[in-house]
Amino acid sequence: MINIGNIIQENREREELHFDVSSGEELNRAIQAGYPRDQIVYNSGGISLEATKMAVSYGIGRIIVYGPEDLRMIEGVCKEKSQKANALLHITTRENNLMHEFITKDNGDCNFELPQNPALFSSVFRSLLCSQYVNLLGFHFHMDSRFSDKESCQNMTFALRDLIHNLKQIYGFNTAELNIGGFRFRVSRDDSKHSS
Repeated sequence: MINIGNIIQENREREELHFDVSSGEELNRAIQAGYPRDQIVYNSGGISLEATKMAVSYGIGRIIVYGPEDLRMIEGVCKEKSQKANALLHITTRENNLMHEFITKDNGDCNFELPQNPALFSSVFRSLLCSQYVNLLGFHFHMDSRFSDKESCQNMTFALRDLIHNLKQIYGFNTAELNIGGFRFRVSRDDSKHSS
């Protein structure tokens, strides 16, 4: 059996390693296990008020913002507690041959649109830039089953690169972090003898 507490203790000094939690219970466990608060990432679409208060009170490293409702709740809690929070803005995607205005049009290999809802993304992004209580560090992207081959992963990498570049060109925003989660590696029978 894997002892998550031992893993946390062994890796707590590694600044590049972050601990992803998706509920108030998981957040509390990470805190109780002694994981550095600034290296905890709260990642849950539709974050609850209770979990938001806990995350802000604990001073965790990042909260992933999925939409305007999340942002309003986080700002409200931060204002109430006279604190600030760091955030990553979630990017959704949809398959589309026509790229959004943020993405350069000359990359013919790209067949995904970032973000899925350009107007909503733009609105939340601008609100984050102007927020007095939430500091935007970068973005979060979830790799799902559509990115199971090398070509699709490369195409999405190009799309993310172009999005980040164009946000810098348009808004002067420098992306400090890009959090990519959800990807699973599958080992084939032929490759299994090479895996560790």
